[in-house]
Amino acid sequence: MGALQVAKDNGVAILIVTHRLSEVLGYADRATVLRDGVNVGTLYGSDLDHDALVELMLGRKLDNQYPDVAGQHDAELLTVRDFGAGTGDVGRPDAP
Repeated sequence: MGALQVAKDNGVAILIVTHRLSEVLGYADRATVLRDGVNVGTLYGSDLDHDALVELMLGRKLDNQYPDVAGQHDAELLTVRDFGAGTGDVGRPDAP
């Protein structure tokens, strides 16, 4: 058992400053989030979970960390022709 857990079990108040959510969730009875130096909220007990902490940290819900972007860029964005050592034509398809 780690020293922090022993201290917690003995009723010692502990202040942890971290960005590691696993540490917060592993030890905290409550967590206060500062964003840009401003207190944006405190979570207690059963309200203290990963998604709630992330929402306070970001100021919004993180619905999809890696959104599917397929099909959002159907237009050709860059054309490369006759590419070689120091020669070639690189440009936007809509440029003259």
